[in-house]
Parts: sequence; structure tokens; C-alpha cells
Amino acid sequence: YQRRVHGQVWDEELQKWVPRHGMKRRLLEETKTGNWVKEVPMNFEVTEDNDPFIQRKRAKREAMEKQKGREARNKARREASDPIQKLATASFGAFDTATADLKKQVHGRSFQKRKPGAQMRRARTKSKKSAQRR
Repeated sequence: YQRRVHGQVWDEELQKWVPRHGMKRRLLEETKTGNWVKEVPMNFEVTEDNDPFIQRKRAKREAMEKQKGREARNKARREASDPIQKLATASFGAFDTATADLKKQVHGRSFQKRKPGAQMRRARTKSKKSAQRR
């Protein structure tokens, strides 16, 4: 018979079951070894400019600043956009409380919820009225 391969394996160091693959496994490996070890070439000289720990911190800080810049740019673009684009959701803003005033601003009136079949009823009453006139 075929033996089942489980998604977790026993880790002797941690004394618990850990994932065999994936992101959580990598995070556990990092906690075991710690962030205090960094592989470098044999002829590597540590200076202020090429210290691997400082470089890692600097890269992380730059990535965070870049993301904040993207968020600010997107926010400015969203605020400067046309009001109709703010209503462009799958539900046409039906579930957004903040868009009620925006709907009035865009269309000049508030939307009233239509009851199902209201259009058919109107069409029937129009046809009855036109039949009565003849």
C-alpha cells in the first residue's frame, strides 16, 4: 500500500510538529538560526557601507518608504478623480453609506430603491389606460 506523506514533520530542536514546506517553515528556520548569522565571502571586510545587517535594515526602510509613497500617490489620485469613478463599484455604491451624498452630487437627486416588477406594472397600467381611451 502507498504510505501517506504528511504536511508536518517532527522537529527535534523545537520539540513540536512543524510544516514540511511553505512560508511558516522558513520563518521557523529563521527563528532557530536567528538573524544574527549572515553568510559572507572569505575575503569580506566589514565597513560602514557594506555591513550586511545595516544593508538589510536600510533595504527594509527603503521598501517601506517606497510603499508609503505609492499609498500617498494612490490616495491623491483617488481624491482627485471624478465623482462618478468613486461610485464605480459592483453594487453601484448601494452598500456604501459614504456615497449617499456623492450620488446626489453626481446625479442631482437621490436614488430611490425600485421594487421588483415595478416597471412591468407601469407598462401594464399604461397599456390599460391607452385601451380605455380607444
